[in-house]
Amino acid sequence: MADLDHLKQLRLGVEHWNKWREENPSITHPDLKMAPLEGAHLWWAHLEGANLEDANLEGALLEEANLEGAHLMGANLEGAHLDHADLREADLSYADLRGAHLRFANLENAKVADIEYKGDSFWEAVWAQRKYPPKKQKSLWQLWRERGRGMMTGKYRGINAAECWGDAGFRRDAMDQDYIDHLRETWAKGFPNYFLFFLWGLFDYGRSLPRSLFFGFIVILIFGCLYSWLVHVPVLDVQATFGTTDFSDRCDLSHTAVEYSPNVGIINRFTPFYLAAVTFSTLGFADIAAPHTLFAQWVLLLNAVMGYVVFGLLMAVLANVVARRAG
Repeated sequence: MADLDHLKQLRLGVEHWNKWREENPSITHPDLKMAPLEGAHLWWAHLEGANLEDANLEGALLEEANLEGAHLMGANLEGAHLDHADLREADLSYADLRGAHLRFANLENAKVADIEYKGDSFWEAVWAQRKYPPKKQKSLWQLWRERGRGMMTGKYRGINAAECWGDAGFRRDAMDQDYIDHLRETWAKGFPNYFLFFLWGLFDYGRSLPRSLFFGFIVILIFGCLYSWLVHVPVLDVQATFGTTDFSDRCDLSHTAVEYSPNVGIINRFTPFYLAAVTFSTLGFADIAAPHTLFAQWVLLLNAVMGYVVFGLLMAVLANVVARRAG
């Protein structure tokens, strides 16, 4: 059975585990025998020399993990993700590798007697080993520099970056991602929270200025298309006194749902988009159109409200990007 203290250290997160391994160099073979680690997130974990005999690692995420010299005899690695993992001199005898992902895993001098596998993933890894040199294991910082924030999701939970030194950008992004992943696990469950979290993600969680500007452009485009339609929709404008039943001489079919005021100047195909942009950017204070229906009033109102929303979004993003400091 696994050493309960060793198992506890591992379950505190990869960053904690790696730090614990560094602080305890005398523990060269952590005892994780028969440990229940199915589906565990163990990216870049330092498991070199670990005793994982008969451990349940089904579906575990072990990309780029260091398993050099690890004892994995009889371990359940079905469906495990071992891409780019370091398995040099690891003992995989009798291990279950059915459906495991081993692309570019380093299997140099690994023991693979009587393993169970399904498909070609294992032999593809062996062939890739011969065709390509093993990929050097990279740190979170190196991957952040190469791939940006796109690879950060789920990989920084529990990171202790408050006392880190070095690249301030990495430190800030790592702390941000820890907070975002915490919200994903605790708050973004069910409707409408999941939907709101999804919308937040469209703007890179308030960190992307280009995405925010593009969103503003799309809003203007949508309202411009609406105005293009509304300026051609005729309206029956009835201006009758109370109690009057004869409306025949009080009907004006000349109005449309939206009419331009004289302030608009020239009128052409671009004018509806000009109206949308001005109403959007002036937060509804522009007096260049007159609505003649309730629907048209709501369109103009929403156009102005979206201006406030995007303005607030841009202010938040600018504060985060332009005046950014390491937190």
